[in-house]
This record gives sequence, structure tokens and C-alpha cells, in this order.
Amino acid sequence: SDSSGRVYDCSGTPCSQQPFPPPSGHWGTPFRVFKADATGEAAAVGTAIYLGDSVYFYGMQSSAWAPQHIVNCNADQCGGSSSNTIAGSLFTVAAPRPLLPTVAIELQKDGSSVTWGAGLQPSASAATQRWYLRKCSGTDASSCLAKDAAWTSTTSAIVSGDVVAWVSDSSGRVYDCSGTPCSQQPFPPPSGHWG
Repeated sequence: SDSSGRVYDCSGTPCSQQPFPPPSGHWGTPFRVFKADATGEAAAVGTAIYLGDSVYFYGMQSSAWAPQHIVNCNADQCGGSSSNTIAGSLFTVAAPRPLLPTVAIELQKDGSSVTWGAGLQPSASAATQRWYLRKCSGTDASSCLAKDAAWTSTTSAIVSGDVVAWVSDSSGRVYDCSGTPCSQQPFPPPSGHWG
């Protein structure tokens, strides 16, 4: 817990609150996390988990992993039980942190990701599909174009209505979308690159 620095031990219901790291004998504290695939079943081991994904957790019984011992929560408590189902015990990965211009993201649509130089392609967690929404401290062309510091020194959270550029993680360059297709340009954007 962010507020207490303690953890749940969900060997039963309700979960108890215990110290972290877990001491010897507290086999109810470690959970295995699994992403739920499109059918609601466990995705393959090693599948990446991202913000917005649905996940579920199962724990141990008597120091051995027990896939049927699924952790779930209701309005009153959390607990582990073999009567919990995957479908009824899904959590969405969310973060209260704001989006920052220094954090790489993927831009997804219909199961594909925007890919540097290629438009939408099947998501592959590749550097060509990671982007930084770099923020300009200004709000118009005269305060953002050919003003490197307006882009490079701005680190505050991105909010609705901000001026941003899509900076490719793989190339360090940006899209200029004054027309179709977008062209590939340097970052920070030079004078005249209003697209």
C-alpha cells in the first residue's frame, strides 16, 4: 500500500495486512499476475502488461502456487478463494500519475499501434511503436517553432489542450502532418514546420 507500506496476505478471506517484504511463512502475500486475453483467459506467460489492461491475481496455498486460489475484492474487503473466477476477479491496470512528456507511450487504435514510418501496424512493443508526446510551453507557432527550449525544458504533465509533438522513440524525429502522408522531420521543430 502506498499509504501504509504494508501488503495484503490473501491466504484466505478477508486478506490480512502484513509487513513488506514478506517474512518467512507469509505465503499468502506473493501473487502471480496474469493479463487476461481477449477471451478473458490467462494470456501466455511473458505477455507484456500495460496501463489499461485487464489482469487477475492468484496466490499460494501452503507455500505452493494454486492457480484456482484467485484474489478478488468487493466494497468491503479483498480475499483469496477457489470460489473466485477469473472473469469475476479482473482488475484494470490504472495509474493516478499524469502523462509526462518524458514517458514513452503507444498510440493504439483498433488493436494496432502507430508505427514510425508505417502508420498503424500490429502491436509489437517495438521502439518504432513507442512515442513521446513532447510538450511545447507555448500555444502558437511563433512560440513553438524554432524555439528549442520551449520543447526541451518543458517537463510538466500533459493536459487537455496542450501543444505536443509525436517524437519517435526509435528515430528521435517527429511527424509533420500538414498533409497526407505525414512527413518525417527533426525535433524540436524548426521554423516553418507548422504541421
